[in-house]
Amino acid sequence: MPSRGLTVDEVMAILPETPRRIAALTDGLTETELRASFQNQRAELLTVLEPLPPDGWDRVAMVTGSDGEIEPRTTLYYADWLADHEREHWTHLDDIAAAVRGR
Repeated sequence: MPSRGLTVDEVMAILPETPRRIAALTDGLTETELRASFQNQRAELLTVLEPLPPDGWDRVAMVTGSDGEIEPRTTLYYADWLADHEREHWTHLDDIAAAVRGR
């Protein structure tokens, strides 16, 4: 994980290269199409998560972390993590779109 955030120029420079799969999936998409794709994927996930009963949020899986340690993680843990992660991407998308419009 980087020790600092990336600038818009740094993100634009690495986007076509890392990761290649994301670059391939988003190549040629307009800002509107990219946002719609993001929103559709989120809506699909919510159709799975919204009907979970309270004890479904406490369901635990043993997961190997990036440090190699095996730790228990709940559905709620991952939902919280994903929500925070999405917020970061929305900010990045806004910055990238503004940079592209300004060119």
